[in-house]
Amino acid sequence: MTTLLNSHAITTAQSLATVGSVLSVPADCTSLTIESSLTYGSGGTSAKAYVQTSLDGGSNFIDIMCFAFTTTGLRKVLNVTRSTAVTADVIPTVGSITDDTSISGIIGDIIRIQVVTTGTYAGSTTLDMFVQMGSS
Repeated sequence: MTTLLNSHAITTAQSLATVGSVLSVPADCTSLTIESSLTYGSGGTSAKAYVQTSLDGGSNFIDIMCFAFTTTGLRKVLNVTRSTAVTADVIPTVGSITDDTSISGIIGDIIRIQVVTTGTYAGSTTLDMFVQMGSS
């Protein structure tokens, strides 16, 4: 697995802050499996991590996953596959896909994470994210 976020400290409210690495996605990548883990310290209200991809080298991004957390430490896993047919229009969003969902069929050439938090987290609250890129 590749690290997207490594113990990203959440201390103050963040509004669509791009965090962690922007990773290249190999052309033969058929799927993305992402594990997200919130280590909860104290405080805070909500934290969301949006996994986004770009089809144009980073000029525009599209939400493909959203991990939503509140005030409990949790691990969550979501997956998208390139081979899933997109049979209806997908309106590209940034920071607004539904909580704890993913959109399969769209994997661009790079991925990134954007984080939105409300409230003031404390007590060493951190977010870690790891990706496994599948290939044929």
